[in-house]
Amino acid sequence: MRVNYYEFYKRRLNENNPIGKDINGDSIYEYATVSEIPNELFKNPSYSVLLPEIPKFVENLIGFKNRKVLLKKKVILKTLRDHSEIELSMHKKILTLAVYNPTVFMKNKPISKPNYLAFVNEGDYYAVSTIDFDETKKYIEIVDWRKVDSKEFDRMIRKVSAEGGQFLIKAVDR
Repeated sequence: MRVNYYEFYKRRLNENNPIGKDINGDSIYEYATVSEIPNELFKNPSYSVLLPEIPKFVENLIGFKNRKVLLKKKVILKTLRDHSEIELSMHKKILTLAVYNPTVFMKNKPISKPNYLAFVNEGDYYAVSTIDFDETKKYIEIVDWRKVDSKEFDRMIRKVSAEGGQFLIKAVDR
């Protein structure tokens, strides 16, 4: 196996050197993929994470281009508190599926949270991530993620309709 020493040392450097601080004063560390985030962060969050841009097909559909994705420490803490049913091994999988491979996009709270979109990946379960697309912010921000079954997904759809939201698209061709 060939080792890419540049990437190895760049990653080691990132582990010890935050790229900045978020609005709450928490350090931000950048990772090339969700899978590179240490599992420890989902047990004991100690910093925020900057991830790559959303896929081009999503950027083209949504209209936000070339913005990296921020996952704040306080959001990780909130998700751990509110969604304790998510196993440690599932956090990165849900984030990868929902944020970087969505099949459904919903504007689920058009009045109270007009910048929020729900990204959903349909599969054995529904991986859901709510993302804040605020034009005034430097990054796109993940504000929630979870795993739901078909019953809960149907409830989400009814709630979207009741609140005047909309399905933006069901992506099949990329």
